[in-house]
Amino acid sequence: DQLGSDELVTTMEVLIESYAEQMGPYAQGLCERLSQHFLKLASLSGEEADEESSLAACQCCSAITTLLESIKKTPEIYRVLE
Repeated sequence: DQLGSDELVTTMEVLIESYAEQMGPYAQGLCERLSQHFLKLASLSGEEADEESSLAACQCCSAITTLLESIKKTPEIYRVLE
């Protein structure tokens, strides 16, 4: 249930791109989870903040951007994400 690596977030981004037309019902939940994971990764420091966690944080931002692009034709979903 927990996002844990840059590979998983990258895979999620590919799925979002592949199924862009069907992302509407899942957009809020995905955006919340990706945001939470980004904040978790961004708060790491010292030995915890390795290159993999930095890459995963960047991938979270990229996946959120892809998700927002996939729902741009449905402005009512944007309002929910605000």
